Amino acid sequence: MSFSKTAMCSAVATTLFGLSVTSFNAWSAAAVDSVERISIKGRYVPLQLAQKIDNKTPTDADLGNMLAQYPGLQINRNGTVTGVMQYRGLTGDRFTVNFNGAPIADAGPNAMDSPLSHILPMPNTQFTLHQGIVPVTEGSEMLTGQLSIEHPVVYSTDTKLITSISGQYHENDSAQHIKLNTEYQAKNTYAAFAALNQDADNGESGNGLERTNSFYERYGFGGQVAHRIDDHEIDVSVKHMHTGAAGTPALNMDIDFIDADWYRLAYKNQSVRGGELKLMFSSNHNDHVMDNFQFRLIGSPAAARMNTVDSESYGTGVQWQNDEIAMGLKWQQQTHNSVITNPNNAMFRVVNFNDVERQVTSAYAQYKIEHQKQNITFGIQPTRVSVDGDEISHHMAMMNPNVGNLVATFNESDRSRDFSWLDVVLGYQRQFNDAWLLNVDAGVKHRAPSYTEMFVWFPLGISAGLADGNNYLGNLDLSEEQAKQLNVSFAYLGDKWQFQSQVFYSDIHDYIIGEPSQNMTANMISMMMGGRPLLQWQNADVRLYGWEVQYTTRLTSDIDFHVQAADVFAKNKTNEEALYRIAPRHLTTAVTYQQDSWELVLQAELFAAQNDVSTLSNETTSSGYGLLHFKGYYQFDNGLGIGFSINNLLDKAYQPHLAGVNRVNGAQEAVGERLFAPGRDVQLAFSYQF
Repeated sequence: MSFSKTAMCSAVATTLFGLSVTSFNAWSAAAVDSVERISIKGRYVPLQLAQKIDNKTPTDADLGNMLAQYPGLQINRNGTVTGVMQYRGLTGDRFTVNFNGAPIADAGPNAMDSPLSHILPMPNTQFTLHQGIVPVTEGSEMLTGQLSIEHPVVYSTDTKLITSISGQYHENDSAQHIKLNTEYQAKNTYAAFAALNQDADNGESGNGLERTNSFYERYGFGGQVAHRIDDHEIDVSVKHMHTGAAGTPALNMDIDFIDADWYRLAYKNQSVRGGELKLMFSSNHNDHVMDNFQFRLIGSPAAARMNTVDSESYGTGVQWQNDEIAMGLKWQQQTHNSVITNPNNAMFRVVNFNDVERQVTSAYAQYKIEHQKQNITFGIQPTRVSVDGDEISHHMAMMNPNVGNLVATFNESDRSRDFSWLDVVLGYQRQFNDAWLLNVDAGVKHRAPSYTEMFVWFPLGISAGLADGNNYLGNLDLSEEQAKQLNVSFAYLGDKWQFQSQVFYSDIHDYIIGEPSQNMTANMISMMMGGRPLLQWQNADVRLYGWEVQYTTRLTSDIDFHVQAADVFAKNKTNEEALYRIAPRHLTTAVTYQQDSWELVLQAELFAAQNDVSTLSNETTSSGYGLLHFKGYYQFDNGLGIGFSINNLLDKAYQPHLAGVNRVNGAQEAVGERLFAPGRDVQLAFSYQF
């Protein structure tokens, strides 16, 4: 992989121009794809990158635009509001997202309601990327980093009621976003409320073509109340997100609607045997309907499909910790259902998943030893995962022997499986002086198969958001994945410049990947359905390795300069073939000119060509490209703020490698062609706080 000559020239020109007119703020590249004002507060925590959303500014529909500013984190874009995060080459269940300590049980078997789509930014919402090898205290089944999303409680000695309203308009797709935030802060009580509404039409790419099924509509609201008495605190949160009609052109269906409800009850006692005790209960319920006929062309009424799915999740946990020891116990249960119908044929009915249950029980213990300027952290985490599912059915089972054979084989099989393992993480940190810091982490982590990898009994394009166009078949005999990991990080934190670099290596045994199916009955059905040769989930051995770099310097009292880059290599060790849909090398440079009440930001992004592709998934190579973005913001004394962003300033037509390919018939973008990203997009925003 190499950066193209044109892209490199663009980056150099951008940097030289930017050095004379703009700057950037410390450790994070601000999200130019929206007018979010992102800042990092608090002390530096090794191997953690934190961003906090300013309550006054509007929230972009695709928060992946902001999160992709983290080095090593990119977004597989199956749709505008269906971003699937990829970190260090791993996606989906391998890169977990926790909301206030609880995971989200997405209902869509193809990740249409990915964790990003569930995010409702409450006041003071903070995003934290755990780099390297995630500590056992954060949860189980984490083969790479983890994203934590917290809604921290803020108390105040002076009683305050703070309300802000913000709005945003995107010229490219006529998107309109509006957000309301209200906070009540008192000495012992905190309350917050948030609401948002977002909608957009199909946008345009840089070549003037309409971007296929890029429309969306969504609204949400939520509340949080916390109260403390002495050392005791109770915290209650409730959220609801509704996604209406939204396109997902890289998948076989679009979103009709998604309704997601989320509840959390937490208790904290800061003085229990010299440490802090936390108790938490959470629940998440999702209803989801998708189809292939409302927003795209089909060959005939007989080809219409509607998938009605739902998921239910319950979880609880307890944790105690002090400065040296952390111990905890967590339990989580998820239930999934899926029924496929044809509204033009009342007889058509496929029960795809029927009360599929997945339970995860884990305990952990972590001990930290500090000596002078170095410390060692050791953590262990035993985990047990249990899965089961009820019998399924197909309306053609009595008339088609092949379909009947698949139904009978699945229903007569032993569908109850248990997986058990022990995760181990060892961390070493050395502070050489006030500026230089070394971190070395090693560990063994595991992940059990997902319910889609085990229980897809009929050839369908269900791949948990992989979106490679293949039909897949589940496998009840899968083993859990085991990742042996090493991460080395150097950081320099000076007064005028900061630098952090990381190298990582992960050897994953029994990695779950699609391989040509040996089930002749399923293969025959898959080919008759017009699909490509069927793949079945199997265990294989893979390796991933790469690096990440961040550098920030203060040029003047008003001007900062920031650069970051990342790369990852991912191979199947059996055939030395690249894994599917791996992010190419990425370089970002940014400069910011900032005064007390206003700032200007100019940013350049470079993406290398990606020539390491998966032939098994019919993946094509992609070209490198460079982009320029420019934004500004002004804050008036009366609480009013105005801002603008010009994304893709040069109106470049480009096809990101992670965009997926178009699967919508009758669109301006051909079926099978990699999807184009938006062309130039001028965004205007306002905020008012009172």
